[in-house]
Amino acid sequence: MTIGGRVARVARVSQPILPAATVLLAAVLSVSGLVKIGRPIESIRAMRALRVPDVLVRDWVARLHPVAEIALAVGLLALATPWRWAAAVGALGLLAAYTWWVVATVRRGDAVSCNCFGRRASPVGPRTVVRNGVLLTLAGLAVLDCVDGISAPVVRLLELGL
Repeated sequence: MTIGGRVARVARVSQPILPAATVLLAAVLSVSGLVKIGRPIESIRAMRALRVPDVLVRDWVARLHPVAEIALAVGLLALATPWRWAAAVGALGLLAAYTWWVVATVRRGDAVSCNCFGRRASPVGPRTVVRNGVLLTLAGLAVLDCVDGISAPVVRLLELGL
């Protein structure tokens, strides 16, 4: 098989993967944001427990944080490139920060619960690190999706018949 043939095969396989990863990430961000709206006290508790820097542990941050997650999700789904780049890079940065705080918490051995998805506080542990790693990977794929995908990912999935 030639190099060109391999590249073509990888391109065919990745056609649905990249937009699907973007849509999945947008769904997760939407759910996360929607269940946190109107619950700033729980968010502030979680930020303090995860030792988020004091400059970010503010009421206005806790109130805007879920709105930002939802805005990133909408941007990932609705915007075409080049505007989708901002949402994809924003999601990647946000998830990198989440993952960093979760890994630091696990390494310290702190018994911390987070309201990562709103109503149900769950203990931060190795499982949380794996989940965040998966979400961080999805965010990386969403950034890659901006390289090739001109139209919104939902449109491309529909065009592929998925």
